[in-house]
Amino acid sequence: TGRLLDSESVGIFPANFVASSEPNLRIIDEKELQIGNLIGIGGFGHVHHGKFGDVDIA
Repeated sequence: TGRLLDSESVGIFPANFVASSEPNLRIIDEKELQIGNLIGIGGFGHVHHGKFGDVDIA
């Protein structure tokens, strides 16, 4: 009929599919980063080219 009953729900619920775990993160000293030229601007801010060691990052 194309109608939902009050007790039914539709959608994807990420909590049902993703197992929680502690993140394995490393704190980086800002001295290890080299901030380069501006490469983009968007709704969430500015993006600069950068380097972390010998690796190019943005």
